[in-house]
Parts: sequence; C-alpha cells; structure tokens
Amino acid sequence: MSIDLRQILRHHQEHLLAGLEKSRAIFENAEAKGDASEFEWLTVVGNFLPQRYQATAAFVLDSEGNHSDFIDVVIHDRHYCPLLFDQVGQKYIPAESVYAAFEVNSTFALLRDRER
Repeated sequence: MSIDLRQILRHHQEHLLAGLEKSRAIFENAEAKGDASEFEWLTVVGNFLPQRYQATAAFVLDSEGNHSDFIDVVIHDRHYCPLLFDQVGQKYIPAESVYAAFEVNSTFALLRDRER
C-alpha cells in the first residue's frame, strides 16, 4: 500500500483554505478577518513544526534594543530562547531565536484559483 504525500499535503491545503474562506464569509470587519486569517496560518504552521519550534505572532527585538513592527507569524526556537515577554497577547522574541517571519495577506488564498 502506497501513501500519496501529495494527497496528504493537498488535504492540509484544503483545510487551510476552507478556514480562510470561512473567515472571509463570516466576518465583515477587516481587522477580524485579518486576525482569523493569522490564526489559521499560525495553526497550520504550528502543527507542522517539531516541538522545539513555535509559530506565534510577535515583535522581534535585537540586543541593541531595536524592535520590529508586529509580525503575523514568527517561527522561533522555544527550546533555547523562550519568549522574553508575553502579556495579554504582546509578545517579544529575541532576534537570535527567529528562523522565519512572514506577514499574512488575505489575497494569498487567491493563488489557489490561479493554480487550477
């Protein structure tokens, strides 16, 4: 019996797209739609990462006190460098522990339609 990796990944993609489409249909407020989209991405990315890593929305700061704007998805090493500050959704992560960061854009889901 063979396992089709492409089919498994397509299932995850369809699950993500369904969540994004549901958010667009339910929420009228742009900020609520954005928050829901970010949550969907954080969930999907977080489910694929090894336990050592974490995906979270946060600010990133460096050793000189500079910090980024708020970033929708930050993938960081939580084993060696935990969150520096986490209070009521305001999270700060040291730059040394960040592996990737990206912004969520609601138009990204439209790429699916171009693939067909």
